[in-house]
Amino acid sequence: MKSHSSQGSILIVFHLVLLKKPISREVKMMRSGWWVKEKKKKQLALVLIIATMILQFQMKGCVGCVETERMGLLQLKSYLNSLPTPKKGSILDSWSDDDPKSDCCNWERVTCSDAIGGRIVDLSLYDLTYSWTTSVQHRGLNLSLLHSFPQLKTFNFSWNQFDHLFDPIHGYKSFQRLENLESLDLSENQFNSSVLPFLSAARSLKILNLGSNRLEGVFPPNGFYNFRELEELDLSNNRIHDFEAGEGFGKTKLKTLHLSGNRFSNTARLKGLEHLVALEVLSLSDNQFNQTRSIQVLKDMPKLQELDLQGNNFTDLDSLGSVFPSSLQVLNLGDNQLSWNHEGYSKFCGLINLQELDLSNNALTSMPNCLGNLSRLRTLELSDNQLNGNQLNGLPPELEYLSLLGNNFNGSFLFNSLVNQTRLKIFKLSSKVGTIQAQAESPWVPLFQLKMLELHNFILGSRIPGFLVHQHDLFYVDLSYNKLTGKFPRWLVQNNTRLQGILLNNNLLTELELPRRVHHGLQYLDISSNMIYGSIQEDIGIVFPKLVFMNFSSNQFHGTIPSSMGEMNGLEELDMSSNGLSGQLPKTFLSGCYSLASLKLSNNQFQGKIFPEHANLTSLFELHLDGNNFTGCIGEGLLKNSKDLMMLDLSDNKFSGMVPLWMGSSSPLWYVYMS
Repeated sequence: MKSHSSQGSILIVFHLVLLKKPISREVKMMRSGWWVKEKKKKQLALVLIIATMILQFQMKGCVGCVETERMGLLQLKSYLNSLPTPKKGSILDSWSDDDPKSDCCNWERVTCSDAIGGRIVDLSLYDLTYSWTTSVQHRGLNLSLLHSFPQLKTFNFSWNQFDHLFDPIHGYKSFQRLENLESLDLSENQFNSSVLPFLSAARSLKILNLGSNRLEGVFPPNGFYNFRELEELDLSNNRIHDFEAGEGFGKTKLKTLHLSGNRFSNTARLKGLEHLVALEVLSLSDNQFNQTRSIQVLKDMPKLQELDLQGNNFTDLDSLGSVFPSSLQVLNLGDNQLSWNHEGYSKFCGLINLQELDLSNNALTSMPNCLGNLSRLRTLELSDNQLNGNQLNGLPPELEYLSLLGNNFNGSFLFNSLVNQTRLKIFKLSSKVGTIQAQAESPWVPLFQLKMLELHNFILGSRIPGFLVHQHDLFYVDLSYNKLTGKFPRWLVQNNTRLQGILLNNNLLTELELPRRVHHGLQYLDISSNMIYGSIQEDIGIVFPKLVFMNFSSNQFHGTIPSSMGEMNGLEELDMSSNGLSGQLPKTFLSGCYSLASLKLSNNQFQGKIFPEHANLTSLFELHLDGNNFTGCIGEGLLKNSKDLMMLDLSDNKFSGMVPLWMGSSSPLWYVYMS
């Protein structure tokens, strides 16, 4: 938040001074006289004086934090370190008094603002490494220690397992002294309702997060109505069972309210919501609602735009439509027990402003026949239902995202049922009850350009869906588990220069044929569990130089590892296990693939000495070399530079000699298999 505008300010001053009102005719006549010269000197002096003042003013914010605030931080650190059960001896180590000239604005978790003279405006004291235990440790936060920071705007004290607040001097009025505080995060602690009287004094708050604590019963309590500026309130994952905000609470500017993960049920009183006339975002997910009448209040909230009812027990999608305001743009009804047995018009399909709809993990056997009326819908999530049939009719025309993963599709399927989609970017489809036969279709040219495609449990054979020939903007393709036969579809990679990931695992491919041109975008390649035979093309490291993940396991490859793989210096995970590869590991591979964290070469026929001195695999986390023909002694070269190795499997080889001492003294090494 440091200011860097001094140069611009000086230029503005020059501009204002030198471009004044035009000089009068009398003055023009005196240009050659001393008066003009003196005036110019005065102008220049004025510019220099103003510029100096600006620089002095702006430099005040760069000299470091205010001494009283520096001492306040040290007092706060001393108090926090005095509390029980920290995981380590000390916290906030950079907050040190060893160097009196140390700038506390550079200390960890501290942010200052030069615009107000280097005052502290942000303290991020979340997760201070206190031990989490089953019993409350009676750790309380002394609010008076925050009074040293009067300009504090943001205070994050989440994930610390504190259970109460106190102020031995000002009591419940403590937060009144922090009149600039706008954001307070006390989530993931063990606070109960005893903290609420303290919070009532924080009248300047705009954001308050009390999620994942031990608040219970009715909210808000009496007197909790002073938040005239409050815009966002998070009460998720507590034990609240009623929300009874009165008219006073409705005078807030509250736009976002999170009540997910509480104990609301059909008997809950939510009438207080009707007073929140400015509310735009409401989360009631992961509660115990199952009847529409329990949420009738929603229809009296005309500005509500986002509603989350995920993880409840609603059953009738049609009846829910009668309680939703037409202003809704985002609606999440996932993880309920919803079905659709309605014919004809439904109020649910009158939600014409919907842009995102999530109906995943329900009991839908068919799509609502009036979904096509939702002309503004961009995202439709229907995964993990019981949908069936062989085509997709009545889809909204402007969809960009459509997921049908994990449904009951069986028999044949027509991809040309997507022909009317013009904006589709992401399409996902799979069956959980059997395989889908891709039906032969007449050639058709889609009007959309996909960025992501995911198809599973199809019987594709040698025919990848024909519409893919016309796709040129794909980022990610997953065609795993589709009984795809023949050659690796290099045309799919060549046609999509932005492609970053392609998954073809668990198919019946028999030949790896790489693209003819270098592909600089591909990072993720999985062709495992196929029937690919032959050697790996020597130029694979040149064709795919940016790979991060590569899985060729469970195929029938033979020959050696191509030396060009040493060009893959960004490769982090490599699995070539369960093939017929042989020979020694290339020097270029051992020295060039220095980013490897996981290397699996199990169950091949590799031979020779295991990792000579020139190996440069410094980032290894797990190494599997079991089931090969490696020989000789296990020297120091293996772990000389691999300081993070935790998993090592050398079993079923032909090693000789003594077990090296480093195996017992290497502290990160957890698992070693040598049988």
